[in-house]
Amino acid sequence: MNITGFSRIESIGSYVPEQKISSEELMDEIQSETRFNVPNTWLEDLTGIRSRQFAGPEANPSDLAIEAGRAALEKCGMDPKDIAMVIYCGIDRDWVEPAPSHRVQRQLGCSNSACLDVTNACHCFTNGMSVGDAMIATGAEENVAVVTGEVPSHVALDCIADINKNPTPGKFPAESGRANHWGCWRCHYFAKSITAFRGKNP
Repeated sequence: MNITGFSRIESIGSYVPEQKISSEELMDEIQSETRFNVPNTWLEDLTGIRSRQFAGPEANPSDLAIEAGRAALEKCGMDPKDIAMVIYCGIDRDWVEPAPSHRVQRQLGCSNSACLDVTNACHCFTNGMSVGDAMIATGAEENVAVVTGEVPSHVALDCIADINKNPTPGKFPAESGRANHWGCWRCHYFAKSITAFRGKNP
């Protein structure tokens, strides 16, 4: 590999939805105290999480990535047309194909850029940063946008609906063969996005 330059983070933008839902509200949705004899403080006690932001039912992962990207562009004052590559690194996707990076590229106005997706579960974003760094270091690109958006709050809502539709009487979901679904509640009820722009050092 021929190293021709170095990269730096020019700007970081973020976006989270406005709606906030507490852990107690989630527990109340399944009537945990009356149906399972589990206090509605259980989720907060277990995770230490008091509340999380929820995306709307129509929100797509790329929507959050776009908002974060706009924030980052505004913060650093970079013209979207100066972005040479858009890398989308979300676990969540709007659809199977085409890649969400195409929508992000278009909505951000990065009309001179190529785009691609990097997927690798929780390592997506760090892998995307590494790819962008390599592109800059080799001189292939000068400015790279690395974006991600996650909307797993939809999973939590599906879990609530599933538990309320098919409850196991007298048993808490974590004890009734629903441990995998319940794990979604514990880990994936927020939505966020962070965007980093990297430019070659002089």
